[in-house]
Amino acid sequence: MSENYNSSVPESVPEPDSEETKHDMKGAKLDAIVAVLMMALGIIAVIEAAKMPIAKTFGAAWYTSPGLMPIVFGYALIVMSAVMLIKSCVISKGICKEDVVRAIAYFKTKTFFRLLLAAFLLTVYIFVLLGNMPYMLATFLYLFVTMFLFRTETTSKHIVIMLLVSAAVAIGLGYGFKELARIPLP
Repeated sequence: MSENYNSSVPESVPEPDSEETKHDMKGAKLDAIVAVLMMALGIIAVIEAAKMPIAKTFGAAWYTSPGLMPIVFGYALIVMSAVMLIKSCVISKGICKEDVVRAIAYFKTKTFFRLLLAAFLLTVYIFVLLGNMPYMLATFLYLFVTMFLFRTETTSKHIVIMLLVSAAVAIGLGYGFKELARIPLP
């Protein structure tokens, strides 16, 4: 029995000034920043869900209210973010001004801009293209535009490959879902 107990204890504990400890502290500080952002998202979800009509107003039971699940998920996100924030602050021994400046600087990077662009393209695909044109054409356009904007090469050979891959994936998905799986497409 003592053998099992000892196997859960790490063989070596990193020194306080080791690179491993510094990496853990940096990760914990990033976790704290993400926790604050996720907590804000949870608060927004609860506020917006509270604006939804209560089921009693149209004669149904309270548990059929459309805002119930978003409120539950919002509170769950707040609680989990709070736990993550507390754990990360304990590990990193707090957040300093430098950490906040570094996080703000990240939002000005090319990487973050590319993330926003990808989210925008996906939003356009879901809310504009799907439903307003055939599924395969919408998927082809989304894939090609995304690959084109995030390309590393601009030769005509690469553009032809992007066109072929986009077409193959769009046709494969469309055929696979519609014909093989018999799932209706938007």
